[in-house]
Amino acid sequence: MKKILCSLLVLAVTAPALANDSAPDDGPWLEVEWTDLDSKSPVEKWFDATRWERSPLDGYVESFGFRDKDRPQRVVAATVWSSHAALVSAALVLDSGAPLTLESRSRLAFRRVRHSVVDADAPVGHVELVIHRTKPGTARRDNLRLFDATEPAFQSSEGLIGHSLWISSEGIWLHEVRWRSAAAFDAGSKALMQSAEVRSWIRSLDFERFVVSRGDARHHRTPAGATPERTRTLSPRDFVRAYRRAMRKHSPDVRVSPRRELEVELRRGDLTHTAYLDNAFQAYQATPKELNAILDQYTRAAVELLSGATDSDAIVPDRVVPVIKDAAYLDEIRKSLGERGRDTDLEMYHEKLNDELIVLYALDTEANIRYLTRSEVKELGFPDLRKRAVENLLALLPDIERHGEAGLFIIVADGNYEASLILEDSLWTKENFEVKGDFVIAIPSRDVLLIAGTGDAEGVEKLRSTAKSVKEEHPYGMTDDLFVRRNGKWVKLASE
Repeated sequence: MKKILCSLLVLAVTAPALANDSAPDDGPWLEVEWTDLDSKSPVEKWFDATRWERSPLDGYVESFGFRDKDRPQRVVAATVWSSHAALVSAALVLDSGAPLTLESRSRLAFRRVRHSVVDADAPVGHVELVIHRTKPGTARRDNLRLFDATEPAFQSSEGLIGHSLWISSEGIWLHEVRWRSAAAFDAGSKALMQSAEVRSWIRSLDFERFVVSRGDARHHRTPAGATPERTRTLSPRDFVRAYRRAMRKHSPDVRVSPRRELEVELRRGDLTHTAYLDNAFQAYQATPKELNAILDQYTRAAVELLSGATDSDAIVPDRVVPVIKDAAYLDEIRKSLGERGRDTDLEMYHEKLNDELIVLYALDTEANIRYLTRSEVKELGFPDLRKRAVENLLALLPDIERHGEAGLFIIVADGNYEASLILEDSLWTKENFEVKGDFVIAIPSRDVLLIAGTGDAEGVEKLRSTAKSVKEEHPYGMTDDLFVRRNGKWVKLASE
């Protein structure tokens, strides 16, 4: 909305030597994956495939992979994410089913608590990962104190690029050490063991729960400010998988069973509901970085439906509001239902506003917005449905704001119902909008309402171009047609 508003008005890497401990969700996280790979299979191909999946995702920093020198059948891939949120988002996108536990021996996640760089420009040739726990009785702060004391020895190690200490939510530690080469590792390891501080730290570790993996590394890092090699978005099938994972997290007792593309059946006990994820997927395609928020919104709405809170006998009359849609919306729903082999006779109640627009009526609850059926509207028995719904909307909306000047304006309300405000007759006065001639509006999406006047040809053209770009980019695009208010009605403005 801010971008649209601004457009309309215009038309009128060097890390510190040692990082401090941080909050659980703050700072970089490391994802480490082990898998067995035939010794004849090239590790480069496996690592490149793993990196190719991750590098375009939001929050990706770098990754490295290697074949374990001591276990040739095992390969290791590690990815650094900018934050815990980025790690979780990537897990949803990649639909990784492997648990993040040491016992699984397949995947672990760690938060960085210490980070030291000796030679940031040197290429990574060899990596050592030491996964361990401390001996019973060794507190976390004591382990950090002992580790910090080793820093002078590491800083003086020939061939060392840098090292980091990480910890998982289960209290498992990982020491990551990067070397220029295997030879540098051999020489450097021997030199480090001459340090009393290093030996003191090692004595605090529990060698019964101690795993070392090392090997010649293949390394990839996205340069600061670089554009990802490609933009990876989910397919409809992968989106449904992400939806299932989000539902398991939100409501483990809800069973999600895929039926057709972007269609799932939800079951909780004896209650069932069919969820169509077309709108959710469309919203995700328009704003891939908002995947988590979109999944949260739609899983919460589905759970509310399953709770029975939106049955017809639970309709709250004061929560019924009008929703503006383009006339093609119903045709798109019928087409989608027909492609799925379902009945195309819509129960959804609607009224014609003009040849291009229709009015639907929705029940707006805290977690969900759903459209009313013909039978539900009949049961409500409102003498004037539209008038009552508009009154409800005005009562539910926060302050309605007008922005703009020089005959060009934009209305800002709650981000859902701006377009519906064209139904409120008292809004359309010259006191509210000082425009030349009759009111001209654009409603390219449900949350964008732009205003100009027929007497301002330049302003009308600005509305037209803005509406076109917003409709193309917005997840809830509606129409790029303009409408003029004449005799209290909105009619399409002819293109010149």
